[in-house]
Amino acid sequence: MIDALSAAAEPTRRRLLQLLATGPRTVSELAEQFTVT
Repeated sequence: MIDALSAAAEPTRRRLLQLLATGPRTVSELAEQFTVT
């Protein structure tokens, strides 16, 4: 359980979880929300 909480504490992962909590999303839809290189 501690590992899951540590992962959720990282801001990018937390944002991903927030986005997925509203419903299914494609990888492209998720990637649009972030600056990725």
